[in-house]
Amino acid sequence: QYQEQTPEPPSTEQNKTTFTKQISGSDIAEYKNANVEKTPGSYTFTKDSVLNYKGFGGAVADGGIPLAIDAANHTLTITVSNDGNMFIDGIHATAAKNIDITADKFIMNINGDKDLSLNKAYGIWKQGESTTTIHGLTEINAAAASSSYGVYASGYGSKIQLDGLKAAVNRDASDGLSIKSDGRGGSKISVNVKDGVTGDHEVQLNGNIYTGVDGETNLALTTQESLLNGVSIVQTETGSDDDDNPVTEAGTLNLYLQNG
Repeated sequence: QYQEQTPEPPSTEQNKTTFTKQISGSDIAEYKNANVEKTPGSYTFTKDSVLNYKGFGGAVADGGIPLAIDAANHTLTITVSNDGNMFIDGIHATAAKNIDITADKFIMNINGDKDLSLNKAYGIWKQGESTTTIHGLTEINAAAASSSYGVYASGYGSKIQLDGLKAAVNRDASDGLSIKSDGRGGSKISVNVKDGVTGDHEVQLNGNIYTGVDGETNLALTTQESLLNGVSIVQTETGSDDDDNPVTEAGTLNLYLQNG
């Protein structure tokens, strides 16, 4: 006797692992069709995945809504290449919306071809009164002729919070920095430390650190493998108060060292 077969519901599992479109707070067909963007601005990767992005504006960019990327227990690798631009970056966070990323490893190769016709290459660029947070190990390689930055917070209340970090930049660039916290209105970058409590994540920085007058950098080197291959530069400015008394202002660097 014939029995009608009930069709199985469509799979909700991730069905693709290589992408080319920007991750943002919008409905992106490539990610929706791959069962990665579950709701606008919320991405879940259940497999190791690669995003090969070309051009300006960041492979990951905030927008009108907060952005969440969940790649827990997996590696998410992002490659950003030049497309005739003067400036490219991995995370482009210039809106007042939070970005929250979780991954076993979050790897960003910015201008991996080392095309030095490119002026600026940033791993993370944050500007605006919100926080970009990455849980897990972040690895950044950035190369450009002029400004080559790993992690950059550029004012207006911008905050970046990272667990582990490996950053390498073009140290022959005219301005090559693994971390830069600067900009009017305040910037705060914290690596392997939160609210004064240090973590046990690996931190390896190949490039100098710069903290501007309005910047704050919190950095904890707490494992045997952690290192800073560079120097820390803290900007100072001397002015005067209302009574013409000299006043010196300086950026804030909090450096925590253990197991050294």
